[in-house]
Parts: sequence; structure tokens; C-alpha cells
Amino acid sequence: MESIGMKYLAAVLAMVMIALPVSAAEDEPVLPPVAVDSDDLRRRVVPNQPADDELEPQVVIRKAGKNTVEEYRINGRLFKVRVTPAVGPSYFMVDTDGDGIMDRRFDKAGQPPVTPQWVLFKW
Repeated sequence: MESIGMKYLAAVLAMVMIALPVSAAEDEPVLPPVAVDSDDLRRRVVPNQPADDELEPQVVIRKAGKNTVEEYRINGRLFKVRVTPAVGPSYFMVDTDGDGIMDRRFDKAGQPPVTPQWVLFKW
């Protein structure tokens, strides 16, 4: 007797659950599509968007003895140095924590990559 009542209750609940989203969808007004200028929207959403030139690193190439040194900077901060000696493979030195000191040295391309780090807030 109890199982018939539970089946009946489950069937009623299933019908109510199906009917609720249908009735809620009928009550919502349908809005017409709006044409949006993507450039205008970008200016409003990201008002101080930096230019593409600011996002790309500035590379300074100089000679240090027989070595060629490439310094990579973003917003004036040195974050990576590539040293190419006259003899032997080139290697990178990377500032992983942003303090201006080159923390890691990578000799080969097969070494683990540096975890990306972004500055979210700066004061």
C-alpha cells in the first residue's frame, strides 16, 4: 500500500517539475535583437585597454664581449634575458617573481616551462 502512494507522489512531483519551467518560459517577455557596435562595446567594457605595443615585450639586443644578450622588457621591467655565447647553445635567465633578479636558468627547450604569472593589482 505504501509503495503505491510513493509511486503516485513521485508521478505528481515529476509532472509539476516539468510544468514549472514551461509556465515560467511563457511569462518572460521576448526582447527584440539589438545591433551592437563591437568597438563601442569594447571601449565601454575596457576603457583603459592598453595598446598592442604595450603588451608586446620590448627587446634590446646588445653585445657583451663575445656574447649576444637579448633583454626582454614589458612596461620597462626586465623579465627575461637570452644569452647567446660565441660558442655553445644559448640559454635564458628568467625573473619568476618580478623582483628584478633573474631566478631561473633554462639551457634546453625540454626543461619545464615557467608558470604564467600575471599582475592583477599594483599599488
